[in-house]
Order: sequence, then C-alpha cells, then structure tokens
Amino acid sequence: MRDKAFTLLKEVVDEVYEYGRFVFRNDADHVKVYGSKYKRDRAAAYQRSKKEKQE
Repeated sequence: MRDKAFTLLKEVVDEVYEYGRFVFRNDADHVKVYGSKYKRDRAAAYQRSKKEKQE
C-alpha cells in the first residue's frame, strides 16, 4: 500500500513539475523552482566541458 501511494504521489508531482516548467518558461525565478537542480548542474558541467574542449 505504501509503495502504491508513493508511486501515485511521485507521478502527480512529476506532472506538476513538467507543466510548471512550460507555464512559467518566461519567468526565470519560477522556472528554477520547477526545474531539477541536478539537471541544471549536469547541463552546466556539460557546457563547461564543451567549452574547455573547444579551447
């Protein structure tokens, strides 16, 4: 029962995050709230490594 409740809650929260990213795409503060810090950090690291390779 607990696992089913967790799964249902996770699906709902993921859906809210997904829609929030697009609804507030023009407002940088809101986009940050609805985005994943992990994904932002990974993207920034990728951009840094890409820039270092070009130099």
